[in-house]
Amino acid sequence: MPSGRDELGVFRTVELNTKDIVVIKQTLEDHAEQMEEMKNNAIKLETTVTLENRETRAIATQQVEKLYVLVEKAMGFRTESASQEHELKMLR
Repeated sequence: MPSGRDELGVFRTVELNTKDIVVIKQTLEDHAEQMEEMKNNAIKLETTVTLENRETRAIATQQVEKLYVLVEKAMGFRTESASQEHELKMLR
């Protein structure tokens, strides 16, 4: 038969284990919240990177189009200048 002392030891062990379980449950909840927050932050970061990538591509496309127009105009001026020089030579 267990003595009163043994029963107190068992009760104390159960009490300590119960407290440990409560602490572990709280820690798991905290970790779950942190993981959820990290997941949300990762989604926000992915969205931000995607938007910035689109904006960067749009800006690059606009710049290329502007450069193309400038080159086209420069080539047009060069062609026009060459034809004018040719006409001047022909007139002389």
